[in-house]
Amino acid sequence: MIDYIILGFLLDKEMTGYDIKQKINVSTANFYDASFGSIYPALKRLEAQKLIVSKKSIKKGKFKNIYHILNLGRQTFLDWVKEPLVLHQSRNEYLLKIFFYRHLSKEEVVSRITQFIKLLSEYKENLVKIEPLVASQADFFQMSTLRYGLDNYQFLIDWFQKYLIIIDQEYSKTE
Repeated sequence: MIDYIILGFLLDKEMTGYDIKQKINVSTANFYDASFGSIYPALKRLEAQKLIVSKKSIKKGKFKNIYHILNLGRQTFLDWVKEPLVLHQSRNEYLLKIFFYRHLSKEEVVSRITQFIKLLSEYKENLVKIEPLVASQADFFQMSTLRYGLDNYQFLIDWFQKYLIIIDQEYSKTE
């Protein structure tokens, strides 16, 4: 997936690996994040496949590789984007843990869920903070993915808050 993110970004402009990471941080990170440890190997792979090319540049006394997409890279990316949308079965570790929460006390369950709600709220707040920056640079479709992230976090927060009430009711039956 990182290959397509890189190709998509390079369709807009030439970028360094650092530029790509910064762009990810304010764009796709809410649904697909990547580290420098995955970006740089992907750049090498894409260059070996002749989908992109790099040129050396010196900025502030430092050598930088600036990457540019080639026609084959453009076509590869567009072929991928044109494929039908597919819903993949998600792997949510938090749901897997909840599946086995019967092995925890009520206090432990409530504590874990409360912590998770706090974490979700922080993630949502991070998106709210970057929204003005993203809005000034993003197109309609890019903003749609940010709104999806905001709505998704709000859904999860609401769901888990209701779930705390249900947990309390369930434990009340057995007490």
